[in-house]
Amino acid sequence: MAIGTVGRRWPGRSVWRSVRRLVGRLRWIGAALAVAIALAQPVAAAPDLWRIGDGDTSIYLFGTTHLGGRDVVWRSALFDDILARSRSVWLEAEPAANPADLEAEMIAAGGDPTRGLLDRLAGPERERLNRIAGRLGLRPDRLAGLRPWAAAMLLVEAAARRDGYVAGGIEREIVGLAEARGASVSGLEAAETTLEIFAGLEATEAAALLSVTLADLDSPAPQYRRLLAAWKSGDEPAIEAAGIAEMRAASEALYRGLIADRNRRWLDQFEMMMLGSGEHVVIVGSLHLVGPDRLQTLLAARGYSVERLTQR
Repeated sequence: MAIGTVGRRWPGRSVWRSVRRLVGRLRWIGAALAVAIALAQPVAAAPDLWRIGDGDTSIYLFGTTHLGGRDVVWRSALFDDILARSRSVWLEAEPAANPADLEAEMIAAGGDPTRGLLDRLAGPERERLNRIAGRLGLRPDRLAGLRPWAAAMLLVEAAARRDGYVAGGIEREIVGLAEARGASVSGLEAAETTLEIFAGLEATEAAALLSVTLADLDSPAPQYRRLLAAWKSGDEPAIEAAGIAEMRAASEALYRGLIADRNRRWLDQFEMMMLGSGEHVVIVGSLHLVGPDRLQTLLAARGYSVERLTQR
């Protein structure tokens, strides 16, 4: 059933669980654009890996796509050796102690029973949403009670799932390896932080996010193909061009909220790790490691050594 002007339905909890999974795990601003790619054969990746040091402490920054799946071959002997030595692993977000609480926050923030998508979209965009949702196996009427940013999240996850990818798959693999070796697992920020950033978008920014997402999912040469290819090869200029530059052109506010401001807030956590000794691994989306506000530049400005490691 297409979204029309009557019969709006409040999203079921299965829909919210899907959105919650994406917000909790898919945290680069390719988020609205970055869905998975179905490539023909597995290709070994050589993603970003950096060492940040102060003498007796080494922090290894690993840039990820936040997506796991059949053709994402990302682990190297170097990474496995570093992980085996590390005392702790840090993700972007603290693992939620009670997933039900995060789901309740998502329902409150992402739903809009009084003015949902059907009142926000012009005819052509509504038709595009119906077509894309149908192609992804979603019932468009189940999106009707969502705010635009939440609908964008759900569409991205559906596209990733359709192509055999899982949001957060790489992080879950790393967490499993770390816990098996006795390393602690923590987050640089609270689990709900990303949700709050999206929920705080101005109406025009949220609408633009959905429009960009729809256009990208409907494109014959979508942005995500360039991002994933660039990540696999460790091509920083290409990641920045396809991710940061295009994101800023679409929404400077979202770039600042999701990338620049968060990078600066995380610096205190890095300082805390540097007060001790030993080795630590920090897993972040690759867009946090490129561009003018990248973590390496901010940490170098605080006097730490910065070295890019080769994973090939």
